[in-house]
Amino acid sequence: QMCIRDRPTVVPESGIPLSSEQRFKDVPLPTGIKEDFERSYVYESSTLQIGRMVYTSRSQVNELANFYIKEAPLGGWQLQSALQAQGGQTLLFTKPGKRLEVRVQEQGVGRSTLLVLNLTPEGPGL
Repeated sequence: QMCIRDRPTVVPESGIPLSSEQRFKDVPLPTGIKEDFERSYVYESSTLQIGRMVYTSRSQVNELANFYIKEAPLGGWQLQSALQAQGGQTLLFTKPGKRLEVRVQEQGVGRSTLLVLNLTPEGPGL
């Protein structure tokens, strides 16, 4: 009998698949999301990546949060904190020199779920 007490059970089969369209190669995006271009901005140079990407999704808050808990570590991200608040979840991931905040928020009955990704540099003085 397997012991899985020390980690949450994630059922990969029912999870959201990874999209092939990623703005940053190390920031996973789930399939079935729609970008809100007016509210998104992305800047990338050889030394700096910064972005706020705003999406809407038909998936549930927990499905989207689980997607990032499963997929982000595959891109080298470490989950630092997970905060559940009213109708939403905020996950904070870091890797050397970068931080990624994933915010998933319900927008009300019958409305799509909001997914906001904030990618910023992390380092001394930032």
